[in-house]
Amino acid sequence: GGEGGGTPGPRVIVFCVYKKEAKDVARLMGARGFRCAALHGDLSQRARGAALASFRRGEAEVLVATDVAARGLDVPSVAHVVNLSVGLSIDAYVHRVGRCGRAGRAGVAYTFVTEGDAPLAPALVQLLERSRQHVPRDLAEMARAHGAAEARAKEAAARAATAVGSDDDDEELEARRENRERQKVAQRSRLERERAQQRSRGGRRAGDFEARGGTKNSGGVRRRA
Repeated sequence: GGEGGGTPGPRVIVFCVYKKEAKDVARLMGARGFRCAALHGDLSQRARGAALASFRRGEAEVLVATDVAARGLDVPSVAHVVNLSVGLSIDAYVHRVGRCGRAGRAGVAYTFVTEGDAPLAPALVQLLERSRQHVPRDLAEMARAHGAAEARAKEAAARAATAVGSDDDDEELEARRENRERQKVAQRSRLERERAQQRSRGGRRAGDFEARGGTKNSGGVRRRA
């Protein structure tokens, strides 16, 4: 609990992602006896300044803050950082844990990791390994599982893209065949119409000649009756 006064003890920052989350956490901790100050985007600049001043003086032992509101925050005596989640990015996580153990002082960061943080697990493991920090077994397993799932998803997407490409090729070939068939049918129809027109013109010429009472012989001379 946060009872008592006197010399300010080590301070704690609790990081949240969302403003509502920060409000709820500060309210719940206050109800349990912690001296809390809240820092989030719904506060006026004056209210933010008052919250920070209270935290720096030790009147508030816990500062509940969102990532955006705490950007650039520098309080040397912060001994602990508590992350209620990894955050929205590894950069946000790095900024959070950098708020404790400043000016040569020791500091410890605690992070609650849930299934919702799985997409960031591989990068978090790499960061901890580069920093020579302990990697919890559950976190390492989460990172491996997410990496394997991501690899399977990429493989499935690649297969789907290949299948779509193959279907597109088949459809294009089929369209070309259908187009050639239509052209052949149109050409046959055109030839048949031309032949029919020629037969029709020939029949009309013969009928006209006979109607005039004339016939042709090989010499082209009309016979007398």
